[in-house]
Amino acid sequence: MADTKISALTSVSSVAGTNEFGVNDSGASRKATANQINTFILSANPFLPSKKIASANYTLSADYSLVIARSLKINSGIIVTVSSGSILRLL
Repeated sequence: MADTKISALTSVSSVAGTNEFGVNDSGASRKATANQINTFILSANPFLPSKKIASANYTLSADYSLVIARSLKINSGIIVTVSSGSILRLL
């Protein structure tokens, strides 16, 4: 596998938090999990674009805040959970 191009690898059906990705860390080859990348993205950019329709259940993790400042349709049967210590603000 060391000589296999990433483009030649088999795709996963969905990404899990424990999946690992190759990272170049100042010239050294390292790995990072999807959970680590997600934590970085959420801490680096609090303004993330999103879809206008919620079609899957969503949990706002503890100690996070989310501001929705536009129309958002939540499909029938979808559950939005706001964990303890979190804030969901609809404008």
